[in-house]
Amino acid sequence: ESKCLIRDDDPVNRFLTRHLLHCLEALGLLGWVSESIGMVDDLLGLLDVPRSDKISAFLLDARRVIRSHGSVIDISPLQVYHSAIVFTPKKSVVRRTFRDAFPSWLSLPPKVELDWDACTQTLEGHSHKVISVAFSHDSKTLASASDDRTIKLWDAATGACTATLKGHSREVSSVAFSHDSKMLASASDDASIKLWDAATGTCTATLEIGRVVKHLAFDATSSSLLTDVGSFTLNSLSMSPTASTATPALKVSKAMHSPLSQQVNRCGVGLSEDNVWVTWGSHKVLWLPPSYRPGKSDTIASTVAIGCPSGRILLLAFSFSHDLLI
Repeated sequence: ESKCLIRDDDPVNRFLTRHLLHCLEALGLLGWVSESIGMVDDLLGLLDVPRSDKISAFLLDARRVIRSHGSVIDISPLQVYHSAIVFTPKKSVVRRTFRDAFPSWLSLPPKVELDWDACTQTLEGHSHKVISVAFSHDSKTLASASDDRTIKLWDAATGACTATLKGHSREVSSVAFSHDSKMLASASDDASIKLWDAATGTCTATLEIGRVVKHLAFDATSSSLLTDVGSFTLNSLSMSPTASTATPALKVSKAMHSPLSQQVNRCGVGLSEDNVWVTWGSHKVLWLPPSYRPGKSDTIASTVAIGCPSGRILLLAFSFSHDLLI
């Protein structure tokens, strides 16, 4: 709060390069990982630009690490010392700074990219395929519509899921924001369109169309909905409020994974049933980023072979001791 400028090799620089992972672990335990991106942005705004090249590079890279691995740190904070280092590109400033934190039990580490690619973050939470996405016009919120019959709202700055909207009885095929970003419209294969308060997640009205709507958008004044089956003037259309008007269809979603049975080979190394974790016995020890999750996999002794969607084959070898404390 002192607003002192941050420079290379000053106390703030030394603290962050020594304790960043500890801070992220603590934020994960408190459920505040999504707020860490804003914290990093605040620090970037305090840089003494002519004398902050090193700390600037460190903070920018830290933001990429948080965006890439924040979801697992939120669920399993100790993965900040495992997956967040193991699956970070070789040139990552954070990876190089904390190379001593690299897990000693990973005797054959995965081959990772040399540098960050264009994908800044992967948002996870839907249980089925995503059919439609839309940014609000103020660029603060992203809405995603899924085959799982839900709509999720995401904070565009942090990637945090802020709400899950429920009410459609079949897949949600399209979503669109009004031009003032206050209203969200969703179309579904249940032959209805729902209008939602984008701030609260409350369903304010249901339009019973009687035909399946696949695409929709607001007109320039946000007074009409344009769809592939016709246009609807909102201020003259008879709209019947749903039950969710009285009971908001809002569910803050944090738990993205549930306990699953383990597929463990005779030496204890395997993959979780959803292919998201490398397991040791009944313990989840290494979270796999989406691009590293297997289409096919196999284990032999203490080595896991993973066929990735990109066409790469990933080999991971482990040297766990039987008395390893997880």
